[in-house]
Amino acid sequence: MSVRLFGFDVEITASFWFSAALIGFMQGRNDPGIIILWVLVLLVSILVHELGHALAFRWHKVPSSIRLHFMGGVTMPDVVLPLSRGANVFISLAGPFAGFVLAAVCFAVWRYAPVPPFLESILLAFILANVFWGLLNLAPVLPFDGGHVLEHALGPKRIRITLGISTAVGIAGALWFLSNGSFWGAYIFGSGAVQSFLRLREGAEPAVAARPVVEALDPVTSRALGEARRALDDDEPEVALRLALAIAQGQGDARPSDRARSESLHLAAWAHLALGRPDDAEA
Repeated sequence: MSVRLFGFDVEITASFWFSAALIGFMQGRNDPGIIILWVLVLLVSILVHELGHALAFRWHKVPSSIRLHFMGGVTMPDVVLPLSRGANVFISLAGPFAGFVLAAVCFAVWRYAPVPPFLESILLAFILANVFWGLLNLAPVLPFDGGHVLEHALGPKRIRITLGISTAVGIAGALWFLSNGSFWGAYIFGSGAVQSFLRLREGAEPAVAARPVVEALDPVTSRALGEARRALDDDEPEVALRLALAIAQGQGDARPSDRARSESLHLAAWAHLALGRPDDAEA
């Protein structure tokens, strides 16, 4: 399902609806009304969160698009532009704080406006979802927003420190949630800890800041990139992935330019996400 919202392309995958319904079932069990309520609350809350990131990208003149997937969403820039560490921190924080603003508005309406009981339940659900998820997302664990804030604040030369903190906090968070009977919380913190530890063990290279794009693409590469983008737009991720990887690998002995390789790998990551392979997309 794809929509256009405030000038941003938004894709909502089937896995998002499944995970939202699952969380709704955990809240309401056999009450269809509560399940539907939580699906709508999660849809709006995660959209607001991702729109926070998207608007922050737009503030820095970077176009972006949104994709809602299993247990969350992602906002990806459509082009590679140089951004400072401060700008990246601002973009990472924009999502959680957009949720806090939504929670504050809901709290003000609930506290000071005369609302019927059923609307009180909806407002309280919005407050709970946005405050809880916002605080959780600020934990310094990759790939949470808090982990990206830590990553950009420490800089690419200290990526091993970032990964060490992410691993330690992820393990601590997983154990805490597990001791409180929350397997969902243990899963997401544990996953972050495992991914950070694997990167740390493999000797992660420092994250290189995006460089200014100064290279001109040759017509053949430009057309191929355009075909890959159109394949993604037409919901043909396998075709997009094949085209993008062909560009990234070059032809014969000809090595692709840095810009061509960067843009093609960006498209390949999107294709992997569309195919439900977030680990491959991150790699």
